[in-house]
Amino acid sequence: MAIITLNNNSLSSVTALPAGVGGKVLQTVTSTNNQQISTTSTSFVATNLKATITPTSTSNKIIILVSGTVYNNTVEKNTLVTVYRGGVSSGTNLGSGGSFSSLSRVYSAGGEIVVPTAVTFEDNPSTTSATLFEVAIKIDPSGTGYFGINNEKTSIVLMEIAG
Repeated sequence: MAIITLNNNSLSSVTALPAGVGGKVLQTVTSTNNQQISTTSTSFVATNLKATITPTSTSNKIIILVSGTVYNNTVEKNTLVTVYRGGVSSGTNLGSGGSFSSLSRVYSAGGEIVVPTAVTFEDNPSTTSATLFEVAIKIDPSGTGYFGINNEKTSIVLMEIAG
């Protein structure tokens, strides 16, 4: 059997991604909760579902995946789900654009509808400090909105992606 030398490189440098090619998942953080949260607020309130990640580079991105069940007890009303970087009380709403790609809007067409929801965000926190991401809900325009209805499991997953 012949041994092939690749330009005198070690195997690790041959299998590594070339410089400038991002996209590799560097770390993941997961948090779950089994606590039903309800609100009648038209402003976002915390759901107690949160996770913290410490990025390894300021150029890396964080992908945030949120899943759970959402409900509004009033016909033809909405419950909205979003994520705040830095916490609900003083952070940045990642869904402030209001589009479906960055904010989950669950519409109750006929009353008793519990809807599974999944929200995905991409964030560029530009820091290597520990960064909190917290899920929040609000109602629009009225009713009572619920997240994690009947104490069903909700989750948030943070993935650091090489920039």
